[in-house]
Amino acid sequence: MFTDKRHSRQGVLSCVLGVCGIFALIYGVVQVFLNDGAVKNAQLWSLMLAAVYAAAGIALAVYALVRADTFRFFSVLGMTLNILVLTGLVGLFIWGLR
Repeated sequence: MFTDKRHSRQGVLSCVLGVCGIFALIYGVVQVFLNDGAVKNAQLWSLMLAAVYAAAGIALAVYALVRADTFRFFSVLGMTLNILVLTGLVGLFIWGLR
């Protein structure tokens, strides 16, 4: 019933980076739509920051998933959130090419 497993800090940080990446992605998209499609530096940096957060979050989640002595909830949640952010960024890029 009792276990020595703990939540890994890398998994929790991956989850936090995923949430921050989602907020940065939403901020960038909403600001671009409010400016009638004109992209300013703040929106561009917000979307680039979301990409950096997602890449770092995926790396941390993979590292946390490899460790055998930890729970996997936050690692899997962080991986999922970061993949959603990257999917949203790729989708925006493809949508912008049309």
